[in-house]
Amino acid sequence: MKWFGGLLVGLILAVSSAHASQADGADEAFLGGPTSIGKELEEAGEVASESVWSLGAFRARLIERYGLAVSADYATLYQYADDSLTGSDNGLGGVLRLYGRWTLVGRGTGHAGTLVARVEHRHQLSGDVAPGHLASELGYHGAVGFGFTDVGVFLAPFYWEQFFADGHLGVVAGRLDPIDFTDVLGVGSQWSSFQNTAVLSNMSIAAPDIGCGLGVGFRVNEHWVIATTAHDANGDQTEFNCFEGTLRLFEQARVSWTPTRARRFANAMHLTVWHQDERPAIRLEESYGVAASGNWAFTERWMPFFRWGLSEGDAPQARQQLTTGLMLNVPGRSDQLGIGAWWQDLSHRDLDDQSGMEVFYRWNVIPNLALTPSIQFLNDPAEP
Repeated sequence: MKWFGGLLVGLILAVSSAHASQADGADEAFLGGPTSIGKELEEAGEVASESVWSLGAFRARLIERYGLAVSADYATLYQYADDSLTGSDNGLGGVLRLYGRWTLVGRGTGHAGTLVARVEHRHQLSGDVAPGHLASELGYHGAVGFGFTDVGVFLAPFYWEQFFADGHLGVVAGRLDPIDFTDVLGVGSQWSSFQNTAVLSNMSIAAPDIGCGLGVGFRVNEHWVIATTAHDANGDQTEFNCFEGTLRLFEQARVSWTPTRARRFANAMHLTVWHQDERPAIRLEESYGVAASGNWAFTERWMPFFRWGLSEGDAPQARQQLTTGLMLNVPGRSDQLGIGAWWQDLSHRDLDDQSGMEVFYRWNVIPNLALTPSIQFLNDPAEP
């Protein structure tokens, strides 16, 4: 067994946020999950409203007059491994993100049209490699510092979001991140919780990188949502190409249930089916699969969660994955404890199964600053 120790430091610089989706008059959350820009703006607004740095009146004027909700954050991650295959065993990286939503059509109605965008700069600060590349130094298939790479500056999601039928029907089109729309789960993101991709996403799904895409979602009633998206299977976060060469698609459809819309992130169940076209240029066959996930908060304190996925084809990392865990909101504080464990049957026929565990504790030092120490145990990485 090998282990990673890490420390995540996150700083939110709230310029203008508040509850973006509510300000728009539509519930964008049935299209995107907890990692979507709308949800991140909502959380940034909650933090900023408690902070002595808050420019609340300025934020409110921007939203009221222009429909503009923006924010920024900066996170650093340091990780250290007890052993490696190459001698490279530590890394320190940082990510600066600027993101926002600008409602330009139908503000305050059920047919709002909004421009959604985020720009990121990911960089290595010190150490042997960026944290996002440390997993390969151990022979582990996946990422133990998801997102903390050294690709530099790039335009992340950049798309138009349009609602119809009094907010029951939504369409997104543009540069999309498939993770924001596929097999969503309410455990947060790598900027505030877990770092291993086995907890943050379902590796039995062959979700491509950021690229051109189109999505449609329908909120049937207070409980049920049906959504589907199609993405460029050759998407690349550092390139701004759109369906370059032969058209190859990744498609997914999702059905979600929640007891009430107000509990859509805390209490929800999801079923996803997906398909990816053959990609002969990189020798990947046609692949498809099914996935299920869910989380359920009890008494605003405990929230167990699970992920499961089964696939055919060699495009996804795993033929099968099972992940389970628990989130705890610490009583009397805004801190959070998370425990996640996983098992993966890897798609590559010559590789053994992978399993592991991650534990983190997020300490909210002040409203705008959090420290998150974590430790990951990797049991028999696929490559010895």
